[in-house]
Amino acid sequence: MHTGSTWAGAAKKIKTLAPFLWPKKSALLKLQVIICILLLIIARVINLFVPIYNRLLVNSLVDKPLVFRWDYVLIFVGFKFLQGGGTGGMGVLNNVRSLLWIGVQQYTTREIEIELFRHLHGLSLRWHLSRKTGEVLRVMNRGTDSISNLLNYVLFQIIPTILDIVIAIVFFVSTFSTWYGVIVFTTMALYLVNSLVDKPLVFRWDYVLIFVGFKFLQGGGTGGMGVLNNVRSLLWIGVQQYTTREIEIELFRHLHGLSLRWHLSRKTGEVLRVMNRGTDSISNLLNYVLFQIIPTILDIVIAIVFFVSTFSTWYGVIVFTTMALYLVTSIVVTEWRTKFQRKMNLADNALNTRSIDSLLNFETVKYYGAEEYEIKEYGKAIQTYQVAEYQNSLSLVFLNSLQNLIITGGLLAGSLLCVHEVVNNQTLTVGDYTLFVSYILQLYVPLNWFGTYYRSRVPHPQVAEYQNSLSLVFLNSLQNLIITSRNFRDCARFESWAVRELSDSFSESMDVGQSGAGKSTIIRLLFRFYDVESGDIFIDNQNIKTVSQASLRQAIGVVPQDTVLFNNSIKFNIQYARINASEEEVKEAATSADIHERILSFPDGYDTQVGERGLKLSGGEKQRVAIARTLLKAPQIVLLDEATSALDTKTERNIQSALNRVCASRTTIIVAHRLSTIIHADEILVMHAGEIVERGRHEELLERNGVYASMWIQQNTKQSEPSSDESPPSSTAQ
Repeated sequence: MHTGSTWAGAAKKIKTLAPFLWPKKSALLKLQVIICILLLIIARVINLFVPIYNRLLVNSLVDKPLVFRWDYVLIFVGFKFLQGGGTGGMGVLNNVRSLLWIGVQQYTTREIEIELFRHLHGLSLRWHLSRKTGEVLRVMNRGTDSISNLLNYVLFQIIPTILDIVIAIVFFVSTFSTWYGVIVFTTMALYLVNSLVDKPLVFRWDYVLIFVGFKFLQGGGTGGMGVLNNVRSLLWIGVQQYTTREIEIELFRHLHGLSLRWHLSRKTGEVLRVMNRGTDSISNLLNYVLFQIIPTILDIVIAIVFFVSTFSTWYGVIVFTTMALYLVTSIVVTEWRTKFQRKMNLADNALNTRSIDSLLNFETVKYYGAEEYEIKEYGKAIQTYQVAEYQNSLSLVFLNSLQNLIITGGLLAGSLLCVHEVVNNQTLTVGDYTLFVSYILQLYVPLNWFGTYYRSRVPHPQVAEYQNSLSLVFLNSLQNLIITSRNFRDCARFESWAVRELSDSFSESMDVGQSGAGKSTIIRLLFRFYDVESGDIFIDNQNIKTVSQASLRQAIGVVPQDTVLFNNSIKFNIQYARINASEEEVKEAATSADIHERILSFPDGYDTQVGERGLKLSGGEKQRVAIARTLLKAPQIVLLDEATSALDTKTERNIQSALNRVCASRTTIIVAHRLSTIIHADEILVMHAGEIVERGRHEELLERNGVYASMWIQQNTKQSEPSSDESPPSSTAQ
């Protein structure tokens, strides 16, 4: 029953995917599909004639009188050129088929991706809130790749293999006997020729056993399936997993060590795509060097020594020249191809970023009914990527064709020389010719992998840690916080000067000003997300550049305007401030933030999942979670970056008491949205165009009738207007 259901399931999947192989919208692509199928059939016929002409060539070296059949050599090598000198993947027929199939495969991939993207946008908000966007995209990419690979595997691997087996069985049954059709072991004849042509004929069963034994160790059809390779692969799994794990962790640490300036100028989807591609390329490079390059070099050296000592110097020269030309050509063309690969990677990054942005803003897309627009833009991104992919594939076909030409040239030169010496000089035997052809083709196979690796580079952090940095130390309470800076350029503000001519000290201060005045920039400077262009920042007479970033950030707690939560439980998000905090400490912090009772009202309590970026919680609930997180951290300095600006007046009043508990006995810097929330501050700094234009207590600033007084009157006027429950926009409220 299980086997039947498996076959039925496979047949159902193939039936579902079959329509994607026939592009209904393009007559040109249909023609390309037909040509690809014809090339596939021609390749099967050539696969049959390659051993047939090799047999004819061998027989011409045995039957008297001996004749130098150069025509057989040319036909045999010509077929190998079409089939592939070392492997079918590099033959002319395969390269032409691959070139024609690019458009069909891109059509298939594009249709599948757009259909899947449309399906994702058709799912409910409930479904999206219960999933992690990164997980969804990972499944989406993996699914698209697997479907595309399955179609190619079925059409160009399974079906051709079945045809080859059928043709081989029919050929051997009709030409030899039924037993040969059952065995289907075409390579056996090549290796046994030498023992069969020497007189008297002897049934060397020991040769058969040794030959089959070696093929068992090497791999019956390919070295990748042999016992030695399988054991090596099994033992290498742990090493490869360790290597990949260390690389990914180190890269992840590196990304978290980069400056905020660096992250703000990148798109998350692009960074993650580069990270995944870089990790894979490094891991593949290690495997490639260890199990491809080094063994290939050893094989080449052994082959040259063997042919020089067993045959003559000319065979060593042919092998060396062929290999040298192959490697040099591969390196030069690969370097030339790098620009196409880089262009394709950038387009791939843009495609991935487009899908991430669209799904992260799923709710906004629904609000504006923009599903079709998003699908259309996603389709454009796919087409842009596929244009770059096509150019890269063309360059790969060019590389493979050159490699195949070089390999075929070496095979032709060696075969002509060997056959000539068998017929005319009779210094070599038929078995020697078979040995040369078999060995040289076996030697060329691993070279097909050469030139597939592309380098990638990750930039260094822009905010670097000083060597021998000390930890930030507080004696009792914070004594002073001093900023001395003449200027700072904020890349997030289109290279405008965000802070300039600033030289001030803070005790317990509030920071107000119009949008773009530089208030939030000061908070980022304190966290060392940026460094000032000139000047310094001191906390308790300690330059923050000379203390470790970890100790600096541990001493500062922040409640941001836009609280973004992890797609995890409420408990996890509160506990994130101090991972080793106990459950009691988490609940105590939640109680102080006035959200404990609200959490208990949820069905899953503290295990309630908050959804992507906390979208399952209201704005007030997210802010209270952020406050609880800051309370749990217990920092010496608290930064409130317009923490209540996005809330309505009623919710703001409820949160204000929780904020007061956070700020108690701590130096607090508040970027204020509503001036009414900071009237009790010890000192208020009013900023404009990156400069402090006023400072003092609330009453003092009102008496001056300056910028602050104007803002105060404006806000009170807005709040007194009818039906004005909500706070005014930040552009007018500050």
